[in-house]
Amino acid sequence: MATPKLLLALILLSSLIYSATDIEKAIILNEPAIVDVIVEIKSTLTIESDVLPSLKELVSRSYVLSANKSIDGAIISADGYIITNNNVIENETIINETIVFAAPLIANDAGKIDHLKRFGKEIDDKEANAYKEYLFGIYDGATGFNKKISSDYADGIISIKIDKKEAYVKLSGYAKPINAQFIDAKDGMALLKIDKNNLPVVELKNATMQSGDQVYIINTDKNKTETNLIKNSESGKKYELLSNDENQNEINIISDKEGSLVGLELNDEVVTKDDINSVLAENSITEKPSITNAEFQEALDSYDSGNYTNAKQKLETTLTFYPEHEQAKELLKKIEMKKPEANGLNEWIANIKLFFKNILNKIPNEAKTIGLIALILMLSLYVVSKLRKKDRRRD
Repeated sequence: MATPKLLLALILLSSLIYSATDIEKAIILNEPAIVDVIVEIKSTLTIESDVLPSLKELVSRSYVLSANKSIDGAIISADGYIITNNNVIENETIINETIVFAAPLIANDAGKIDHLKRFGKEIDDKEANAYKEYLFGIYDGATGFNKKISSDYADGIISIKIDKKEAYVKLSGYAKPINAQFIDAKDGMALLKIDKNNLPVVELKNATMQSGDQVYIINTDKNKTETNLIKNSESGKKYELLSNDENQNEINIISDKEGSLVGLELNDEVVTKDDINSVLAENSITEKPSITNAEFQEALDSYDSGNYTNAKQKLETTLTFYPEHEQAKELLKKIEMKKPEANGLNEWIANIKLFFKNILNKIPNEAKTIGLIALILMLSLYVVSKLRKKDRRRD
């Protein structure tokens, strides 16, 4: 049977070992700060002059694109500042998408007009499609026709007007999206602002990364983790991921090998704490820490160490600051379903573990490793001395 001293030593040992659930806790803590950004877009392409030979009837025709884009955003300040992927919603992208949308419609209308002029009757759908394919063939396919329309736009033959670009943010737990204001765009990031306070945020650490470093890509939506490598970008100013992600609408969290959050994956580039500080500073914005995060982090630590009483208090405080915190609600339900286990000695042990864990969080990882080795040696010596005493008694 283990002695109280040995039991306490084992508790301290378990506190020093790197937790296997660091990544999982990072997902739980930061999941509420990854939000849905909905951008409502309306754009109009108008043919201003002859776009196709002998088809003057196309002049003045307009083609309206209406679309909703849903992309990820990350809350970076508790008073409502959010970053998202500007490459998906910038004006140049919308113009290109308007061209791709309108080009086949222009070809279709050209077929109708040409057929009416030639044969004096409306064209059916089958013939209209055949004419469209014929027209595309003249320009080496649909892509070539799109390039022709793009060239006409550059020459002023076609105009494109962005009539509407409005952003809304769907916070975790909220039924209705909240209107967002566009603040700035820089290095592929769009900075938005919503009128909310005490929000959960993605908390990144200032970290020095090098090309070739292994990182973990945490997808909070799919609740999965993938490994990747960092490389220098062509400009040399940023870091990129070695493996590309085809879905540019997602924002994923980047963790280092030790579970520290060091960046966000945005359009295959790594957005660091310095990048976020830079865009905030350029707009004279001071980052506001999240009291919601602080309370929820304490709740997670208490729950992890078995101190369910303190975890319950911290979760309730979390919900006073941010009533729609889904993860806090779920964890609170788990605690309420548990039997009162953390009383007496168990609660005392939990508090001791939490105390040492808080101290150890401030100690560099190298020192933790040295401490772990030292503790193992101490325990080994303790066990050896006990065995020797037993042998002496037998003698």
